[in-house]
Amino acid sequence: MFVYFGVWYQVERGGMVDFSFADFFPPRFRYRPERKPPLPALFRWRPWLFRYDQHGGALYDYYLVRSPVEVGGALFAGASEPIVPVRREGQWWLYRRGGAPAAGAAPAAAPNR
Repeated sequence: MFVYFGVWYQVERGGMVDFSFADFFPPRFRYRPERKPPLPALFRWRPWLFRYDQHGGALYDYYLVRSPVEVGGALFAGASEPIVPVRREGQWWLYRRGGAPAAGAAPAAAPNR
């Protein structure tokens, strides 16, 4: 349900977002070749393929991750600055590039929901 949610950031703030309808054929709108996001094909369905240093991790300010446990250390290995959890709701984690962790967002066991 949240696959498209990040597109609001693109619309409202002009940021670059993956996943986008611009990836589909026949699209009404397309990425310019030089502006295409550097993520692997079908990344949204295989997120474990993400490599911060290979896939433009520094291009993003926020990361929305679904995981039963905190995975930031492994997911953001290779980052040149801290990427910290700022909010957590069940299995959904919101990470932010730079700064200190928000209160209550530190690693903890995931609740059973």
